Amino acid sequence: MTVQLSVAIMHHPSRADRIGELVRSCAPLAARVVTDPDPGGPPSPLRTAKKAWAAIEPGATHHLVLQDDIHLMPGFGHQLPQAVAAQPSAALTLYVNWHSTPNSYFVRRAVESGSAWAPLFPGFVPTLGLVLPVDEARALAGYLETVPDDVRHDDRAIATFVADRAIPVLAAVPHLLEHGTLSSVAGNELDGERHAAVFTDTSLPSGYWETSSSVLGELADRAAHRRSGDFAVEFHNSETRLRFARPGAGEHIWHPFGWYWHDWCDLVGVDRDDIAGTCPLPTRLGMEIWAAGYLLGADTANPRAERGVLRADLLKVAFESWLKCGLLPEDQASLTRLSARHLANLGVAAVAQGNVARERNGILS
Repeated sequence: MTVQLSVAIMHHPSRADRIGELVRSCAPLAARVVTDPDPGGPPSPLRTAKKAWAAIEPGATHHLVLQDDIHLMPGFGHQLPQAVAAQPSAALTLYVNWHSTPNSYFVRRAVESGSAWAPLFPGFVPTLGLVLPVDEARALAGYLETVPDDVRHDDRAIATFVADRAIPVLAAVPHLLEHGTLSSVAGNELDGERHAAVFTDTSLPSGYWETSSSVLGELADRAAHRRSGDFAVEFHNSETRLRFARPGAGEHIWHPFGWYWHDWCDLVGVDRDDIAGTCPLPTRLGMEIWAAGYLLGADTANPRAERGVLRADLLKVAFESWLKCGLLPEDQASLTRLSARHLANLGVAAVAQGNVARERNGILS
């Protein structure tokens, strides 16, 4: 289909020195700046989101809303229409936080599986950059008007809307934007550093955004988290853990607890002894990173994914971000640039070893 994009940028006046550059980086897309109607009031992204989702240009087929503390991928204005044309009926998020549970894992799993898209868990919709078909965007604007501003968070209201209308949510892989480093105007400072799970300046080839429907279907089935055996892998506080879906258990998706890989990997059909026995760096940290990569590789949604240069580059970027957000501060401080690169390479090698184990043993099938 021919995509015509309407673009609105949610803007707070405290970032006035940045907005011109962001508008220019959208070119050739023309972006409209939508300013917070009450910038001195209580923090409320929702207040500005209401205006931004209603700011649809005539003739648009899709509407994009961006927040203003971001950096766009080079060539953003040319890449985005191609991406939207590949998935014209979905809600497309252009960013996932590097430690978002479980969605950051689903993004890394999509990278490993050679997919340009990562279906996300439907309980949360990242809204730093979000595209909707224009009819859904208009409906969303109407829905948001019914939500009081004191709800504050636009992402939660949008997640409810998307779930009620059964709109699939897909994350672009790699992400088309990166979070900026300015102070949060929404009160999110306690979340720590906020960065993309997979962001790169690497140019993408023509046709990149097309993904096999079978691979996308398998990724979506896992992301739905409907079965007790569905899981994600988490690297947190320098440890690798499994996070099981446990539907019906009444657990909040963002609870802080996980199941240590060595104790529980049998439940996902992975041999703990093979993980430990194949690790070439059996130190405390080396073993945890190896376990994370091995489990990711064994969990591939596409054993026949093309192992090309671009996929290898994206996988390394995905692992580098996993380490940066998952290492304990003291472990992070002890690393040199060379040793950090070595650990990322270790993780990528572990992914390959997990692939081998899956092929050899038919695990996780």
